[in-house]
Amino acid sequence: MANTPSIVSMPTREMSVDFSKMEEGRSRFDEHMPIFSPPSIFQKIIAELVGTYILIFAGCGSALVDRDHPLWGLVLVALIYALGHVSRARFNPAVTIAFATVAKFPLVQLPIYVVTQLLGSTLACLTLRLLHGNICGAASDDRATKQLSGVAIGVTLIVDVLIAGPITGASMNPARSIGPALVSGEYKKGSLQRP
Repeated sequence: MANTPSIVSMPTREMSVDFSKMEEGRSRFDEHMPIFSPPSIFQKIIAELVGTYILIFAGCGSALVDRDHPLWGLVLVALIYALGHVSRARFNPAVTIAFATVAKFPLVQLPIYVVTQLLGSTLACLTLRLLHGNICGAASDDRATKQLSGVAIGVTLIVDVLIAGPITGASMNPARSIGPALVSGEYKKGSLQRP
């Protein structure tokens, strides 16, 4: 019969921990932690400029490369999650005006937001013109859950593009229509549809 191992008991030491030193160290650490403040109006404007630029560049650019599978909705989902915490990710003058109309956006900031969104769209279209030689023409209820708002908005855009895109050029965003019109110099009805 094999030897069975014996259980050896080890003497235990009492561990005393001085929590006062831990608390002291924690308070010194907290003093050096940055305090996050709400984004400034400048940060919000930059977020809207960059977000609108990316939305129009990727959306119109994808339509130039692959007319059957534009990426508008997916780009919008990504932008909402990337920049929504800074500027609420409107990227659309119609949405910004709608929020201001129902007093969910400061009316005094409306002009700068709209101008910024139009500027972002125009710069994106200028970039596409340089790259491609032509351009693609161009959640407010507090009780609602916000976790999937980016997905809901992006999927709505995808459905709109699939249904109305072939008819209207999928322009549900004035920045998406005005930017390409300014760059292409074509302002008549029908000139803003995909080529």
